[in-house]
Amino acid sequence: MAVNIIGKWKSPNCTLEFVVDGTIVAATGSYEVLGLGALANPYVKGNPEPSQHTVEYKGAIQGMTIIGTVRRKKKDDASKMITTLLGSSETNSSVLMWVTQTGDKIHVLERNAKNEPNLYEFTRI
Repeated sequence: MAVNIIGKWKSPNCTLEFVVDGTIVAATGSYEVLGLGALANPYVKGNPEPSQHTVEYKGAIQGMTIIGTVRRKKKDDASKMITTLLGSSETNSSVLMWVTQTGDKIHVLERNAKNEPNLYEFTRI
């Protein structure tokens, strides 16, 4: 890749750390999601507990693009009953990323399991 993407990038949810090994790229980060609180259990009062999630992008460099996947997972998967009732706490999607010529932004096109597109960008920190 003509532009160096190693280092920290700001994503819509968190800060990502990009590393490159040959033609393979990996970017990881973590973020909090507010819990359901009283919606999940009407007997619980107070503020909902946030849950920790990790996100990991992996892909292969092809010119100024990266073709790969993104995986999001809840860190503390202690609530097996909620996971079973509401579905898996892990999601996997395919992504196409392209780096701007200036190297200050990475545009991301993500397609989820239903093949619905989501377009967003990372900005170099």
